[in-house]
Amino acid sequence: MPVERTPGRRSAMFACGLFAMIAVLLIGGVSSWTLLNGYQSTVEEHARRDANLLGSSVARTLAQQFEKAGRYGIPFTELPGIHAYLQRTLDDIPGLARIALHAGDGKVLDAVERRNAPGKDTVNAAITVNSLKLGDIAITTAPAELTRDFEQVRIGCALATLLIALLAGAATALGAGKLLDRRRAELEAALKDNTEGRFNHDLSSASQGNDALAAAFRALADGEDQVRERFESFDGYAQELLAVDFDDRLRPEIEMLIATVHLARPQEVR
Repeated sequence: MPVERTPGRRSAMFACGLFAMIAVLLIGGVSSWTLLNGYQSTVEEHARRDANLLGSSVARTLAQQFEKAGRYGIPFTELPGIHAYLQRTLDDIPGLARIALHAGDGKVLDAVERRNAPGKDTVNAAITVNSLKLGDIAITTAPAELTRDFEQVRIGCALATLLIALLAGAATALGAGKLLDRRRAELEAALKDNTEGRFNHDLSSASQGNDALAAAFRALADGEDQVRERFESFDGYAQELLAVDFDDRLRPEIEMLIATVHLARPQEVR
């Protein structure tokens, strides 16, 4: 049976592929977005807790360093390299946004900050010598520094979802879409044959299934069976008339009618 695609008909390959791609994008995108948001919230909460613990530990360590100077009565402002020391500490330890050295009255003696690191919480460690508070170390934490690579995970998931959607669309187009296109073309070709007087199609395999196309093929097969039965009935009646036409007066008319009907009788499908 010749199978040709009807001009202007929407390709099932394109429609199925597009539907599958959009479905995977929506389902995969919403699912990954929901899971990642939940996971990110958990990670950020843990990062905030870890950053506070880290900040407290660093603040306590720095405070102990300044307490050594305090025991010798050295003013903090006279200690050499304080700013560089604080800056090096900040640069070496992720998760910190700011380190500040305060005097006993709360005045800021020195401070260093990390660029593009939004602060979250501030932890303090007092600098005390003989129960006398000489000042404190205040550290502002930046939990985002501990989760800054999470955006890369989000981008990776988005690209993976897009790739899977494209693969799903291609597989559906080449699988179900191509099969649907072929079956629709076969149905159209069979209907076209019917209009040209060809009714002898083998539709047994095409009519299997519960989908709409299978139902259409079954209806077409039933119709062709009925047409063939009517042609066979006509031939039987014509032969009976010829058998009782003893004087052959009706024979020319009957044969002419038979010839006319035979022009539209079922033919072998080419």
